[in-house]
Amino acid sequence: MPQPLGYRWAIRMGIRLQRRSKTKSRKRLRGPRKGDQGERTEGDALVFVTPRNWKGKDTWRQEKEALGKWKSVRVYDASDIEQWLEQSLQAQRWISEIIGAPSDGVYSLEERWHAWASVTDPELSKEIFAPSVEHFKKTVTDWIQNPSLRPSSSVVIRRSRS
Repeated sequence: MPQPLGYRWAIRMGIRLQRRSKTKSRKRLRGPRKGDQGERTEGDALVFVTPRNWKGKDTWRQEKEALGKWKSVRVYDASDIEQWLEQSLQAQRWISEIIGAPSDGVYSLEERWHAWASVTDPELSKEIFAPSVEHFKKTVTDWIQNPSLRPSSSVVIRRSRS
């Protein structure tokens, strides 16, 4: 899997986590693999993910950080993934969409777009809104970066009952 610059991901599912994680991190420290984008640098982060519970993850992370070869080292196990899914509404919505579970009237933007755009034949293209998106892109970016530029809190967005 090609990996973005600045991150090296190691995703493991086997039972021999300790041994596999040591082997993989050692290989990653040697340099880029086929498919990596660019060379490994001291500013890279190592992210190790496993769908299993791993009691030794904190010790392993501290050992890797002590080597000083990574900008940061992160380890996520089944417990971390479970907490992420429990606490993040976006993650819950995303996973429910993937597994086809009902989501009590909560929809992704992609679902709402498809429902709205597919009423015509042919289906509406997203490009129809490209000029408007381009026109308001800077305004929205400014709102995000500078809260004082945001519209007042008295702005209300209301859903029509049609």
